Amino acid sequence: MSDLVEAWARIRYDDLVRREGRHSFAVGPNKPLGGQGFPKDTAQSLRTMAFPDRLFDVLLASGEYTVPSDRTRIYRRKWSNSPAGTWLYVWDEAALQSLLDRTAYPKSTSDFVEEVRETLARPLTPAFDRIADAYGDATSAGRTDVLPGVPRRQLLDAFTRVHGFQDEGSWFYLHKAGMLS
Repeated sequence: MSDLVEAWARIRYDDLVRREGRHSFAVGPNKPLGGQGFPKDTAQSLRTMAFPDRLFDVLLASGEYTVPSDRTRIYRRKWSNSPAGTWLYVWDEAALQSLLDRTAYPKSTSDFVEEVRETLARPLTPAFDRIADAYGDATSAGRTDVLPGVPRRQLLDAFTRVHGFQDEGSWFYLHKAGMLS
């Protein structure tokens, strides 16, 4: 079993590199929803610096991020706050609607993004899986279909052992849900 868990840790890292960082806004059929977080200490200055759509243009112009398709929509209602800071969300309307239709989610894409922004889905639930699918995250330790039966702590410990740092996203959601004690 330990070989399987270590293989997951390696696949998880590759998946994170493919989807996040400079690819945070690269949305489409395989990753309908994207977002970028900004640290708490810069959140206030970001809110006063620009509205989300202006900041999005500035980030893309920097050349640091993959340019999304022309079908990309930007969450414009208000800034999102999380324990990590402030988030900017973008999504591919057609791809996200297709995902929501397949999972029988009864609301609009913008309602879904609002729900993602406002609530914290509990790991190992269908709601968490739907959100992970929206982010194109097939390897999260919080998914119901990732190595069922293996304790989540074992997965996160393997990731840390293999790479020398934590899988922050998976760790945050599992810890918040009280699933790592």
